[in-house]
Amino acid sequence: MATMGVLLPVRRELKSAPDPAARTVLQLASGSIVQIGERSGGWYKVSTPQGEGWVRMLSVRLGTGPAGQGASLGNGLAALNQASRSNTTVATGIRGLTREELRTAQEDLIELDKLNQFSVSPQEAYSFGQSAGLPAPGGR
Repeated sequence: MATMGVLLPVRRELKSAPDPAARTVLQLASGSIVQIGERSGGWYKVSTPQGEGWVRMLSVRLGTGPAGQGASLGNGLAALNQASRSNTTVATGIRGLTREELRTAQEDLIELDKLNQFSVSPQEAYSFGQSAGLPAPGGR
C-alpha cells in the first residue's frame, strides 16, 4: 500500500529539488492528495496527477483515507516510518548550525545515553519543584 498524504493549507509549492531555493515546478491546491515517495531531510518527494516534485514534510498530513480523513496519530506515525526508509532524524528550525552540518548530521547514541542519565521520575520532579517553592500542578 502506498503512503498517501494530504497537503495542509501552508506552503504548497512543488519544488524541483529538496531545497527552498529550488525552482518551483507548480503550486498545489490545499487538500491535494499526494503519493509520498522518498524523504530527504525535511522534504518528501511526492507524485500528483499534476506532476512530481518535492514538498516540505510539515506541509503534509499523513493518512490513507480520502483527503486523509480518519487518519489517526498512530497511522500517521506508521506512514512516516514507512516513508522514511532510513534511520535519519529530521530537525527543522535549528539556529547556529549550517545547512551542511544539518545535511551531514548523524545520530550519536552515546550522547543520547548521556542525556538519558538526566531523566527523572515524575515524583522526583514534583519533589524538586516543591523544594524550590513552586506551586503544585493542578493545585495539589
